[in-house]
Amino acid sequence: MRSPISLRTLCLAGAFLAFGAVCRAEQNEFLLPAMAGRIEAFELSSLAPATAAQSTAETASASPARWTAPLGVELNLSEWTKPSDSPNFRRFARSGFGMAKAVSLDNNLSTSLTNPAPTSSSHSFSSDFGDLHEFNVFYDNVLYHEALSELSFELAKQFYFSEESGINGPNSGWRIDAFASRFMLQAGEEVRGEASLPASEACEKWWESFQTSTYASCGLRMVRLSSDFEFDASGSILGRTYIGQFNDHDIFGPQLGLGAVAESERLRFEATVLGLAGYGRARLKQNGVFGAEAIPGALNRSASARTTNSTYDATEEHFAWHFETRLSSSYTITPGWRIDALYRWYLAGPVYDAAGGTIFSVPYFGYNAKAGVGQASEVFLGLAYTL
Repeated sequence: MRSPISLRTLCLAGAFLAFGAVCRAEQNEFLLPAMAGRIEAFELSSLAPATAAQSTAETASASPARWTAPLGVELNLSEWTKPSDSPNFRRFARSGFGMAKAVSLDNNLSTSLTNPAPTSSSHSFSSDFGDLHEFNVFYDNVLYHEALSELSFELAKQFYFSEESGINGPNSGWRIDAFASRFMLQAGEEVRGEASLPASEACEKWWESFQTSTYASCGLRMVRLSSDFEFDASGSILGRTYIGQFNDHDIFGPQLGLGAVAESERLRFEATVLGLAGYGRARLKQNGVFGAEAIPGALNRSASARTTNSTYDATEEHFAWHFETRLSSSYTITPGWRIDALYRWYLAGPVYDAAGGTIFSVPYFGYNAKAGVGQASEVFLGLAYTL
């Protein structure tokens, strides 16, 4: 049974609470001025109240999409929903999906990447396990998978070539380009065709409808090239065997480019050449499992063969380069929408071929790290919105 609380205990508890309240009030009186000073110093200019000198009309006309950061960087989102200030550029956003892709790698090895899709076949190789018998390891089902993929992001500024550039408006514009496996996204400002091409009498009516322009670009780009190879086999006296070789190549640096545009009322054609040179880093990683179901000493099994796990991991830093050509064509279906087709071909190095460098030396396998050149081409089809 609990004893009743005495009067003395209640008095002591009340005195303790009163003393705590007084200390808390004194602490708040000390901290509030300092906190107020910090808040005032950190105040955002976009949240500051309008001064007496600001008119009511200016306050009402302020764009709700305009925001000023503490460092003074102003981001006006509403500007990108309007046409470009320059008559030489057009704001656009384009996305598309890859329809076809061709890949090849050249590294002077016996095999190279020729088929990015998984293929099935049979495979065999001889292995000496040191128990006075050489086994011909044969697999009934073998799955090969080879692929070369790219993940790319670039930010570039374009400079329009013209004798009158800058007179009627800015002669440069920004754009971003991103490419992933079977997907692309481009946005920013694209160059308009402005100059008429000379035409002969035979094609005067057709050729005079096109306007052309040339431009240069510079910016930064990050590229990741991945060369992957997988060997998955089953159906032997040793059970399943798996080899996975995954090579990632990162390239980062400045990129320069040249481009030309020809467009009419409905059609638009563009050709671009891009070159990147900079820092490169390669990560080569292999995981192998030989004889996942090996049982030493069992009937019809090797007396000494055991399940063997192997790994290979290496990293290399080097100078790397990336060269690319893009050809695009567009057809305008409405004043703001058009259908776009883009073809891109790129060449990069050094690239380590995952399939060609894999060593089939059981039970540990391995990798012959010899660099070469990788190339691929893609075709994208998508839609673009323009302002």
